[in-house]
Amino acid sequence: MKLKNSKTLLFALTSIVGVVFVVLIFRNYLLDISTTNRTPITEIIQKDSAPTVRFGVVSRYAPRRLFQGYQPMMDYLSEKTGYNFELKISNSYDETVRQLVDGEVEFASLGNYTYIISHSAFGVQCIAAPLNINGEPSFHSAIVVRDDSQIKTMNDIAGKDIAFASELSMSYWMSQYLLQNAGVLTLGKTAHFDHHEEVVQRVLRGEFDIGSVKDVVAESYLDQGLRIIELSPKIPAVPIAVAKLANHELVDLVVNALLEISPDSTMGWDKEFSHGFAKVDDSDYDSMREILNALGHNPASWSEVTE
Repeated sequence: MKLKNSKTLLFALTSIVGVVFVVLIFRNYLLDISTTNRTPITEIIQKDSAPTVRFGVVSRYAPRRLFQGYQPMMDYLSEKTGYNFELKISNSYDETVRQLVDGEVEFASLGNYTYIISHSAFGVQCIAAPLNINGEPSFHSAIVVRDDSQIKTMNDIAGKDIAFASELSMSYWMSQYLLQNAGVLTLGKTAHFDHHEEVVQRVLRGEFDIGSVKDVVAESYLDQGLRIIELSPKIPAVPIAVAKLANHELVDLVVNALLEISPDSTMGWDKEFSHGFAKVDDSDYDSMREILNALGHNPASWSEVTE
C-alpha cells in the first residue's frame, strides 16, 4: 500500500514539474528572454498594427528584379520610420504616375522624364535621389552592341536596327539626343520594350544591332557579351517623388531615413540604390528639360505623352 502511494506521489510530482517546465519555455518564447534571435512578440504586434505606406516604382525592370532589389529598401524604411512600407509594382511608367496622383501610393521611384512631365501636369515633387558609386546623384544612358559587332562608334549606326526602352524613359530621349548630335538621320528597324534588361537581351540574341539602356544595366552584362560604344552626358539620378499634397511629416521621416543609408548596409539592394541618397530639388532636372527642348519635345499636357 505504501509502495503504491509512493508511486502515485512520484507520478504527480513528475507531472507538475513537466507542466512548470513547459510553461517556463512558453513564457521565455513570448518574452524573448532566451539567447536566440527570435523576434519579440511585441514587435510582431507593433508591425502588424503599423499604418501601411505604399511605394510605387516605374516598370524600368522586370517585376522579379524589382521585388528582389527594392524590397530590402522597404524593409529598411519600415524599421526606421515605424510604418509598414509596401512595394507596389506597376505594368508601365505612366501607371505609376497615375497611382501617385490618385493616392494609390504615397511615394514612387520615377524616371527623369515621367517626373518632369508629372511635375508640370500634377505638381508632383521630387524629394531624394540615389547616389552612384562615385557619390554623385547621376547616371548615364548607354548605347550598346554585341561584343562581336562591327559597330564601333556612333558613326557606324546609320541604317542599323535599334532597340529602345519605353518612350517614357529618359534613356530613350537621351539616345535621341546622342543620335541627333552624331548626325544619324536614318535607322533601320526600331522598337520599344518595357524593361531595360529586355532591350539588352534582344541585342544579345541578335534581334537588334544596337540598344539604348541605363549604364547600370549595361555594365551588368559586360561579361556576357555586351559592349558600350557611347555614354550620354550625366543624367540626374532617378527621383523618389511624392504627390503635391503629401504628408510633410511622413516625407521628412522618409528623407531622413534615406539620407542615413550607408553603402555597407545595402547588401542585396538594387545596385541603383546601394550607394546612399541625396536630397534633390526640382531645379536639378532643368538640364533634362533643356535636352527635351533641344529635341523639340515639350508636351503641354500629360495626355500628350500617354495617348
